[in-house]
Amino acid sequence: RYEMMEGWCQVGDYAWNQSLSEVLLSFNIGPDISSKDVDCEITATSLCLKIKNRGDPLVKGRLFDKIIADESFWQIERNDKMESYLVVELQKFNKLAFWRSAIVGHPEIQEATNIESHLAHSLKAIDAETRKIAEEMKNA
Repeated sequence: RYEMMEGWCQVGDYAWNQSLSEVLLSFNIGPDISSKDVDCEITATSLCLKIKNRGDPLVKGRLFDKIIADESFWQIERNDKMESYLVVELQKFNKLAFWRSAIVGHPEIQEATNIESHLAHSLKAIDAETRKIAEEMKNA
């Protein structure tokens, strides 16, 4: 099951979002986690993200579509409330592809209203010419 929140889809323990060129996954982690505690394997078709000595991976599976692994990365971000997030940024291989889920087998965006909301949020951040192309593809 997923939940929409300001363009982000909440799926279990992570939230994800997409633009035309990238997919972002965000995991709320404890403040005691540092980069040396993270084990992340990103390939063109899969993602495995673990916190060392914590058992099961945060996420492990085949990606919805192909990515450019060499241009994808992860980082730890902290907000003003001192909450820590592990954020994975995946660069889409097919820049205009719409992903229904981040990981194959995880809940997909299916209802038309949620797809429209997700697309509208993604389209806000792009220039007018690219937005026109994306709108034409969406309506094709």
